[in-house]
Amino acid sequence: MTRVAIIGGGPGGLFSARCLERKFGDAYEVTLFEASGRLGGKILRGTFRSAPAEFEAGVSELYGYQRIGPDPLRDLVRDLGLKTAPMHGGTVVLEDAILRTKADIRRFGGREMVRTIDEFRRRAAAALTPEDWYEGSHTDDNRHPWAQRTFSEVLEELPDARAREYLRVAVHSDLATEPHSTNGLNGLKNVLMDVPGYIELYDVVGGIEQLADAVARELHRTEIRRGVRIARVEATSTGTFRIGFDGGGGMPDAPEEFDAVVVAMPQNLLGAIQWTGEPLRRAVAEHIAYYDRPAHYLRVSLLFERPFWRPTLRGHWFMLDAFGGCCVYDEGERREAGSFGVLSWLIAGNEAMRLANECEERVIDAALLSLPTGMAAEGRARLLEGHVHRWIAAVNAQPGGSPVRATHDAHLPAPSEHPLLLVVGDYLFDSTINGVLDSADFATDLMHQGVLRRNATAVSGLSTATVGRSTRVDRDYFDDYHDGQRYEDAYDWYFDAEYLRKQIALAWDTRPPYRLLDVGSANGQTVSDLIDEGIDAWGVENNRYIHRRTLPGFRRRNVLGDVRKLPFPDKRFDFVYDTALCYVPRRDIERAIRELHRVTKRGVVLGTVASDMNPALFAARPLLDGVRTFLSIWEWSDLFLANGFRLAVTGPQRLAKLWRLEQRYDEGDERWYPDADTLRGCFYTKVDRRAGR
Repeated sequence: MTRVAIIGGGPGGLFSARCLERKFGDAYEVTLFEASGRLGGKILRGTFRSAPAEFEAGVSELYGYQRIGPDPLRDLVRDLGLKTAPMHGGTVVLEDAILRTKADIRRFGGREMVRTIDEFRRRAAAALTPEDWYEGSHTDDNRHPWAQRTFSEVLEELPDARAREYLRVAVHSDLATEPHSTNGLNGLKNVLMDVPGYIELYDVVGGIEQLADAVARELHRTEIRRGVRIARVEATSTGTFRIGFDGGGGMPDAPEEFDAVVVAMPQNLLGAIQWTGEPLRRAVAEHIAYYDRPAHYLRVSLLFERPFWRPTLRGHWFMLDAFGGCCVYDEGERREAGSFGVLSWLIAGNEAMRLANECEERVIDAALLSLPTGMAAEGRARLLEGHVHRWIAAVNAQPGGSPVRATHDAHLPAPSEHPLLLVVGDYLFDSTINGVLDSADFATDLMHQGVLRRNATAVSGLSTATVGRSTRVDRDYFDDYHDGQRYEDAYDWYFDAEYLRKQIALAWDTRPPYRLLDVGSANGQTVSDLIDEGIDAWGVENNRYIHRRTLPGFRRRNVLGDVRKLPFPDKRFDFVYDTALCYVPRRDIERAIRELHRVTKRGVVLGTVASDMNPALFAARPLLDGVRTFLSIWEWSDLFLANGFRLAVTGPQRLAKLWRLEQRYDEGDERWYPDADTLRGCFYTKVDRRAGR
């Protein structure tokens, strides 16, 4: 059995372990190492001694994307049986003025201030639509004009000084850094969090730490070792990893060996481990350097005799112009605090780093002094207890790096030498719990893919034959296509024209007649069946042997050609159905995807072999024969999004209908995809790049 070490028991480590268990069953023997005595990392619940009141000492809220598309974190919270509650706020305090509405802003700074803020938000929304904000690829980010400037430079263009200050204060805590230390695109994305139609903020009823606790309780096959500090990771000559431990009480006496390692630690802690083996050392050092953009938080949580601020400051949070812009949470609005009041300051950036060196009493005093005039004195008089939690360098000032790396490259520090060393972290996405869940999901698919590539022995029932008997698509491939049967005789196992027609109807709300190209059409049987469904179907096949067996009467429609250079004019087809990309060498994949983009008007249905398909299929069928590019659906998605496409299915109702259709057609057979979100990655709508940025 493949042994996997997960280093880190924060959200990234817990999510990674859960992904391995849920997606691959007992295929892996997983051990999770956590240096401290607790799990959850930056998810931390705080308590007071003086009263039965709680507060968030780390992560403050979760982000809901359901308005735009599927929301994996919200789905996880629901699946764990946890309840959620929406969070609302947004009042900004400038120079002691309480600015809740446009009328408040107008009275404070005049019509020009209101006009400048509204115009900036309109400009921001035009620069990044909700769909692009949600689905954008690394190439979109790197091409975006705001990515080439600092956020400070963007703000400096605003003509009204008070509007600039208002926007800077409103976004500073989200950035966790100074506007000059991050690019304009990162600033833009954080500005859009306050624009209706992008995201919703929500809380877990009873505390966000329940999320970490519930995930940990679900891990039935993962060995969790708390209080074990990793000192060294050594790459062995056999391709495994030898993990050594920091000496001390309770630490293992001898190093342990693992086949794969998932490093789910904050980026600033990676350097605390000694990485042994020159290629490994260099790769991790380069990874650390690339993402070394530290950003900082301080949480100051104060218990008061009563919530004296509520007549003036209402909502789950408000923004102060102190500390360069500071978010203050009214913890009593979401936690039962009786008659007591709890405020929690989220101090960010340079001010957080400065105050981290101060004693707790001075930090608490600074927080009290930041309240609007008249409140500071009452706060000091009614203060019962205070706590400071320091999160220095715990998040990233430029999530994703600059330029943003492809998701595959970001998670694999040494793809050639050590494909089973994966990193997981929110700093690779957007410095949120949502981002770290995405990271864990992607990395575990990537790890499983690497294991399938490497292992010559059985992995959860996958035999050597199913790891690809040959990298060639030749006569034998088609003459022994399935269980000793020729392609023609096994054809019905793999294709159903009615099913494809119904998929297109649900994904694009389109019904025949339309023109469709099947890329990887073999002998043209698919073309014949699709025509019977009322579709103007054509095919292209690059293997001469099977193409010579094209059905009589279909030679004109079933063309001999290569997906990397399709023999058709631009926009010739409404849709493309592709099963050929996985047989193309990796170096040519993007060229092939651009060809699909060129010849289609509407979109592509991806029917390729992917590493995160149902593992039982690999045991039952020789799916990997001839495969030269073996990727997860997420990796395919990254490539399509980077080359002129967007995911076609965004609404949850449409996706649910597609999933029900998939389940009906899988009835009596092994399911093809593990879940609806994986299936979603098979449908892509063309974007006209000339009309875009």
